[in-house]
Amino acid sequence: MDGKTNQIQIFAAAPSLQRLKKDKLANLNKSDEDFIIDVCKALMVPQFEMIGKLAAARSCALNGERFNLHVWVPGTGVFKNPLESTFEAIKVILNNVKDYNIDVYLHRRFENSITGILMDKAISELGLGYSKH
Repeated sequence: MDGKTNQIQIFAAAPSLQRLKKDKLANLNKSDEDFIIDVCKALMVPQFEMIGKLAAARSCALNGERFNLHVWVPGTGVFKNPLESTFEAIKVILNNVKDYNIDVYLHRRFENSITGILMDKAISELGLGYSKH
């Protein structure tokens, strides 16, 4: 390493559901909750999958040199996204970087324990032995 800290930070987005009216979903065959979870997963999981793949590619470009990946985790606060979608997004990113020298840092607007709890749950399910939050 040349004395510089190698790190990567990539933007991620989530839908804002704070003004969603249940009557707008009345014509759906699925339950409102399932529909909302599906929408949030459809947006967040592929983004986080690609962030993980970009980080893995960066690790290869650095010949396996350790670096930091800072990820903004949107949606679980004022956007009112279901925790299931955030958990799946965190799980997919961790799965994509688990075999590389990457330290993952999850960030959110209002720091509280929910992001850390979701990350710890994902780490446990993937059989990883570390946590950064």
